[in-house]
This record gives sequence, C-alpha cells and structure tokens, in this order.
Amino acid sequence: CQVVSITHSPSLAALANTHICISKETFAHNGGSALQASQIDGIERRKELARMASGDLAVEEAELFADALLRDASGKAREQNATISELAYE
Repeated sequence: CQVVSITHSPSLAALANTHICISKETFAHNGGSALQASQIDGIERRKELARMASGDLAVEEAELFADALLRDASGKAREQNATISELAYE
C-alpha cells in the first residue's frame, strides 16, 4: 500500500519513508509560474523539516527540533516493523 500526502506539518513529514519537496517559481516578466519536485534526504531533509517548523527564525533550534522529529520517526518505524514481524510468526 502506498500513500501520498501533501503536508505543511514537519511532524507528519518526518514520518514519511520518502520526502519530496515541491517548490514554485514565479516569473516576473510574464507572471507565469513553474513547479519543481525533488526528492530530498539526509542533510537536505533535515534542513527542510527545520524550515517547515520555523521558516527563517531560530535556525539552529529548528534543526535540533528536526533531528528530534527524525529520531522519533525512526523509533516508530522500528516499533512498527517489530510488530509486523511478530504478526508474521503468529
């Protein structure tokens, strides 16, 4: 089963297996715009979660918060995998 979710919530985004960042560029000369989608991970994902949490304010604190979100999400994924493994052996 696959789920695609669009969110502005860093807490929800941290739970995802894959993080795709969507950005919009508006062209001044004609008022047109373009969307760009790119898969991010590692440092880029951490920075994006921090940006989602606080914009450009308190960047260092936001990055620590992003680290905590990713740690929590990783722990939840391990718990879920353990539960799935237990069910497979019942």
